[in-house]
Amino acid sequence: MEDELITLNIGGTIFKTYRSKLIKYPNSKLGSLTTASKHYLPSSKEYFFDRNPELFNVVLDYYRYDRQQLHIPNYTCGSVLLQEFDFWGLPLVNIADCCFHIYIKHEDELEIQQTLVTCNSNTQIGSSLTKSRSFRKQLWLVLDQPNSSRIAQIFFAIFMIMVVLSVLMSCMVTDIQFRVERPPPPDRSTNNRNQLIRTNSTTGNNTSNASVVRHVKDDGLTWKMKLFIETKPLDYIDYIDYVTTGFFILELLLHFLVCLQKKRFLKDNNNKIDVLLFLVTLLFWCVTPLAVDYMKYTHYRSLYIFANVTMMLKILRMFRLTKLYTELRILLITLQKSIKELMLLSVTFGIFAVLFGNLIYYCEMSESETFPDSFIGIWWSIITMTTVGYGDYVPKSSIGYFAGVITATTGVLIITMPIAIIAGKFDGYYTAYNTNKTKTKMRKLQKQEQKNSVAPLFNNTIINKH
Repeated sequence: MEDELITLNIGGTIFKTYRSKLIKYPNSKLGSLTTASKHYLPSSKEYFFDRNPELFNVVLDYYRYDRQQLHIPNYTCGSVLLQEFDFWGLPLVNIADCCFHIYIKHEDELEIQQTLVTCNSNTQIGSSLTKSRSFRKQLWLVLDQPNSSRIAQIFFAIFMIMVVLSVLMSCMVTDIQFRVERPPPPDRSTNNRNQLIRTNSTTGNNTSNASVVRHVKDDGLTWKMKLFIETKPLDYIDYIDYVTTGFFILELLLHFLVCLQKKRFLKDNNNKIDVLLFLVTLLFWCVTPLAVDYMKYTHYRSLYIFANVTMMLKILRMFRLTKLYTELRILLITLQKSIKELMLLSVTFGIFAVLFGNLIYYCEMSESETFPDSFIGIWWSIITMTTVGYGDYVPKSSIGYFAGVITATTGVLIITMPIAIIAGKFDGYYTAYNTNKTKTKMRKLQKQEQKNSVAPLFNNTIINKH
């Protein structure tokens, strides 16, 4: 009986093998075949399975050879493969190492699709508030979905203009050309106040027109700090800043009020940024008026600098462009899904930065003017490995030059490898996005064609009745 030749009809294609090959795996579907099986056809003395015959060669080879390995053609669709293996009762763990990448690719594609679905659902918060065209829904769409209407596009353009203006104002206040001297406090004499002197900054034989603030009295503060003590922004800069801030606060409140799904709204990253910037603005407004009296204190200076730095987070509002450009959202998703690779890059980069930082320090031991300590060496190694090369610290000895070559070459190799993985992930997400986009267009065209084909039939029926 074990040498009995068995005929298998797989989707109309005939396969023949020996029973002895099949019973090696008695718990599988083929290993447990008997004449009492529902798949057995007495008339033709064969077992019939309405399955894909192309993949059955893979299944049958698993029984023919003693390697207990499943070898899969590269052209095989991962989804179909899983269905066939599940039907025939074959374990996925037995897929050969040389072919396992097909299964991994299928799992990655499923993860990408699930991520895109989740991302799209998060960007559609409150879009199904009601089936009726209510004012609340219309207002939500204007605030949250730039592509929903012409009004929404106009509002989004205004929002982006406000973002650019707010960031521009934060940059302009650091330039003395956009600042004026503060009026003297009523309890102080004008003569006791430090006077501003505008001079031209000179470098070598070249003289620039950039104004520099200097003070007659030297109280240990840098001229940048004194700039904010003795001067204030032009009035129109403050007015624009107030208008943009008021606009963002009003937009955030309206956005929150018209949304029924408040928890999902607060989980959205763009809304988190808006809330954070609202708190940052409050901090800035509380700290700035105290600059004249408290800038001389170290702790206040740190708080003041921190408040001004956080104001530059306004640029994060530009990520609202993800509502309009899905490609940007895909880029952010790719970075989010590449945390492990980025951590690997950071750790590896840090290890070699410390290594080469100490190496260049000891290589330049004979030079008294370069690399005074290892920390400067680490700074140099970071700049060298990133191929930036500021040139503030450079080796002067022959062995130092050699260490520089090794450092630069290693940096290129370290950065390149993880970046290739991240680029591959971005390509996967972008390809999946384009696939979904094309399929959505095809479905819309198909529905439109069906409507157009039904309409003439309906009209002809009415005409015939009359």
